[in-house]
Amino acid sequence: MKLEGSQEHTVVDEIIMVDISDVDIDIIDDMLYTFNIETEMCETDNSIRMWFNKPVLYKHEPEGVCALGFKVRWEICTEKEIPEDIENEGDRQELPDFLTCIKDAEEFHKYTGDPDERRYEDEEDIYDRELVNRKNMLFAHKLKIKHVVKNYIEILKFINSNSPVISDTFSLPLSLQKKELDALIQDDTIKVENNNEYDAARQLIDKLRIVRFNDSLYFYDRNHYCKGDNYVKSKVAQELKGQKSRYVNEVIRQIEICAPFVSAPPEGWVIKFNNGYLYNGQWLDFNYTDFTPYYIDIAYDPEATPVPVVDEFLRTFTGNDEAYIQFIPEIMAHALITDINVKRGSKHFQKAIFLHGDGGNGKGVLLNIIRTFLGSENVSSVPLHRFTDESYLISIRGKLANCCDDLREDKMINKAQIQVLKNLTAYDDIELRNLYKSSFHEAISATQIFTTNHILKTSEKGEAWKRRVKMCPAFAKPKADDPDIQKKLTSQEAMEYWLKLVIEAYKRLYKERNFSESKKIRDYTEQYHEENNSSLAWVRSKGKDYFINKRSPQVHDDYLTWHKENVGGTPLNNKQLKETILEVHSLDFKNTSFKGKSNWLFKEKKVI
Repeated sequence: MKLEGSQEHTVVDEIIMVDISDVDIDIIDDMLYTFNIETEMCETDNSIRMWFNKPVLYKHEPEGVCALGFKVRWEICTEKEIPEDIENEGDRQELPDFLTCIKDAEEFHKYTGDPDERRYEDEEDIYDRELVNRKNMLFAHKLKIKHVVKNYIEILKFINSNSPVISDTFSLPLSLQKKELDALIQDDTIKVENNNEYDAARQLIDKLRIVRFNDSLYFYDRNHYCKGDNYVKSKVAQELKGQKSRYVNEVIRQIEICAPFVSAPPEGWVIKFNNGYLYNGQWLDFNYTDFTPYYIDIAYDPEATPVPVVDEFLRTFTGNDEAYIQFIPEIMAHALITDINVKRGSKHFQKAIFLHGDGGNGKGVLLNIIRTFLGSENVSSVPLHRFTDESYLISIRGKLANCCDDLREDKMINKAQIQVLKNLTAYDDIELRNLYKSSFHEAISATQIFTTNHILKTSEKGEAWKRRVKMCPAFAKPKADDPDIQKKLTSQEAMEYWLKLVIEAYKRLYKERNFSESKKIRDYTEQYHEENNSSLAWVRSKGKDYFINKRSPQVHDDYLTWHKENVGGTPLNNKQLKETILEVHSLDFKNTSFKGKSNWLFKEKKVI
């Protein structure tokens, strides 16, 4: 289904029925007119039923109070459950946020009941007292809805214009005058008094929408959440300008204690862009105002004009290989998948990307493009040889990608480092520790991207390492040296074109659950594994029959002789060679009786 003004939206399978009862029909009509509700509906004398498409991030509650102060009942239904005799048939809108359930709004709904039900011993001041109560309740309601709905000001005006009348005593409605209402809507001034640091902290938490995620504070700045305890402290200091440092510091400490914790959603985070957001394989051109730690300052235009310098860079870098060209934006798109179960669910996504080649071929430029595209706050740069250092590893937490340039050649990547990389690319829970704090276990969803000028030598050669690696060749150098190439490839125009390519790749990844298959990358990766594991050539040259019914030590002795004469350096140990043989020739290693003796031998696998 296409929403009005939407560039793209997916078909919504489920429908939300909204049932509002016991509300005056005039107020219902005013609601329909004020908020331009023209969805499928059915009205009765004292109720209305409306059917909406379910929003992507909808959280279902069977009943509760909406932002308008009405008591509402919600049901999830299908097309078959909608009556035939309805208005606006076929014109089903998306459920607006002000008709969703608002947490802790019951108190406001209780107060908005008929004021005649409340009795006073002295009725002379009933109106003034009710008006003050009304104002206080509207202010409290504003704090509950202002960060949840997009147009909270219009909602407060609607509630105020539909305030009840104390009919038995007065003919005046309990609505605020325009001047009072405007002051209430805009009253965000922090009240500074002696010993009210806690109250000031709570006000600032509400005003700046401060939350805590992954041990860091975030606040909402204009159109997205910004990370950083120091930024929050600076913002608080601005709000409390002129106050003594003791007061400011105590308010900050109270904020650190009281800021609400946010947990990662089970299906991953929204990634917010300038004019919409990515979520669960689709682009939605709505302004997302809920918390997400990921913001990328680029606007998406599905019709973005191609930028020649970007296309030329991709053709040069990949040797004009079409599948390889598609793979480059897929690397960036892979980092935008925040649902860890999607990455875990496909073995093809459980990869570390290595851009390999000598200098001046663009691999460093590509890595900087990726960093610029994702945003520096969303990227870490932890090298492989630091993966076993917990003080470094923690910095990958909460990032979209880990991008490390120029891996070291001087040391072989050891087994412990390989194990951490395997855990990271399998999105397993790993042990993390903040400095001076207890360790904890968490899965990290960051995409692992590295560049290297050298063939990476590893102590592990087996299948577990092989299936984690995508080795991408970078040898095609540009014909002319352009000192401004980095600037051109990361200009605003270029970034918008990159985003177009990346979102196309993002949708492709969700659909196929696999990267584009490039023969150039596949062959180069296989070539790397043969260079990393010199025994592969020897094992293949011997053929399967050579190993059948032979003992592992006997085979290893033959291999050592060949290795000494042809390769040099450090050979594989007996266990590593055995694993290579079993993998290459699909053999078993069994305790078998052969020529009257019992031994562990290489054997053909039995076909069942």
